[in-house]
Amino acid sequence: MLFFDGAARQAAGHYVSFVLWFNFLAGFAYIVAGVGLWMRRRWAAWLALAIAAATALVFLAYAVHVALGAPGSCARRLP
Repeated sequence: MLFFDGAARQAAGHYVSFVLWFNFLAGFAYIVAGVGLWMRRRWAAWLALAIAAATALVFLAYAVHVALGAPGSCARRLP
């Protein structure tokens, strides 16, 4: 849904764009951190920690998004 419009985006249904973008960009960081950990580089542990912290922040932002009942969140489907 990052690079498609029209029918593909409609078929995806509701999604939260900042979570989608974070996951896309973090994927590259996951690969770099994984290679660094495999090579036993000290910086890789710090990168992995930064990824974990960023993931926690995005989760918190998503929780606020759902709590506010914003479009694309699951709040409207709950009883």
